[in-house]
Amino acid sequence: MLRLCSLTHPANIGTLSMELGGAVEAESLANEYVMLLSAAKILKDLGMNEFASELGKLTCLIAGELAIHLNTGKYVDGLASAIKDTYKSLWETEIDEYSMINILKHVLELRDKIRNGISALSPGDVAKAKEFFTRILRRKRRTLPEPLQRVLSSDDPATLIQSIATALVVTVGGVNGI
Repeated sequence: MLRLCSLTHPANIGTLSMELGGAVEAESLANEYVMLLSAAKILKDLGMNEFASELGKLTCLIAGELAIHLNTGKYVDGLASAIKDTYKSLWETEIDEYSMINILKHVLELRDKIRNGISALSPGDVAKAKEFFTRILRRKRRTLPEPLQRVLSSDDPATLIQSIATALVVTVGGVNGI
C-alpha cells in the first residue's frame, strides 16, 4: 500500500498524478469519497467494525487520489502534523453528504481556476473553502496551531487548496508516520 503521507508533498506529485490523476474524473472521486465515508459511518454505527475498517482503507486511497488531483505544489511545513493533532475524523463530523459533496465540488472548481491561471478568486469562494477547512478542525480558529493559523491567514488560494487536500487525507487516517 502507498504511504499516503508522501502523496501531498510537491516533490512526489509528478509521477503519481500522471498515473492516477489523469485517468480519474475529479467529481466522481469526490462522490466516491463521500459515499465511502457515509457507508463506513453507517457500518460503524451498526457495530460492523471490520467492514467499516475495510471501507476506511478504501477511503484513504480515494483521499490520496483526490489530494493528487487537488495538488497546487504548495507546501506548508508542519501542516499534516498540526492537522493530525487538531482534526475531527470525517466519520465524526456533522457535515451531511449533500453539503460535503457540494463543498468538495467547490474546492475542485477553485483548483481548476488556479490551474487555468485565475489567481484572483472572489472573497466568497475563498471564504467558503476556509469554512470547510475549519469545520474539520477540533478547536476554534484562535486556538489553532501556528501552521493552521498561517493557512487561514493566507490570501493565497493555492495554499488553502493544498491544505484542504492534505486535510482530506489526514482526517480519514491516511497519513502514516506522523
